[in-house]
Amino acid sequence: MSLNKKLIERAKEHNIELSESQALQLESFAKLLIEENQKYNLTALTQQDEIIDKHFIDSLKGLRYINKQYKIVDIGSGAGFPAIPLKIVSGGKYLLLDSLNKRIGFLNMAIQELGLEDIQTLHSRIEDAAHKKEYRHKFDLVLARAVAPLNILVEYALPFLKKGGKLIAYKGKKLFEEIQETTNALKIMGGEIEDKLEYQINGEKRYIISIKSLHEGHEGYPRPLNKPRKRPL
Repeated sequence: MSLNKKLIERAKEHNIELSESQALQLESFAKLLIEENQKYNLTALTQQDEIIDKHFIDSLKGLRYINKQYKIVDIGSGAGFPAIPLKIVSGGKYLLLDSLNKRIGFLNMAIQELGLEDIQTLHSRIEDAAHKKEYRHKFDLVLARAVAPLNILVEYALPFLKKGGKLIAYKGKKLFEEIQETTNALKIMGGEIEDKLEYQINGEKRYIISIKSLHEGHEGYPRPLNKPRKRPL
């Protein structure tokens, strides 16, 4: 079975509808990822089935939170997950942020080869970009997948968000431990947990958690010099 047909079938199993053209774009992205992985060291997953399930389907589970009118930033975008699959399927205006220039190089290549529009990249540390006027409190959604524990993500993400905007964080089995450790960060940053989605990928339990930003008063946050990771809120 061709990769794009397999993608359509797997997506359907997860109640995700893919058109033929969307599946072909995702297939092109998978082939590019496999081809360029040795050069860029982008992912430990190199088999087609792994990429379909653990990258594409996992990313697309976030579709319920996407509106094509939204401005969206993917922090720590890496190889473009979840942003590029979500962009292909749902639209929206995206900024892909990563601190490694080689990853930005790959993302620019992927955007060009896939013919994607309204999607840009930024080579920057998260805590630096969050203090720039053009990005601060300018986004409807922040996406974060495999970036940091939840209490750290709250400090990183909320300064990017408009009031009422949401952090959409992809998490594994430790989510509920992370939630317990995030009470103080939510209080300081002015956020509240709005929604949790539970699902399984190849029998492994996964979650997406949505955290709403209650205001835009984040003066001094995120803290510089890697302090969010060294001394979490």
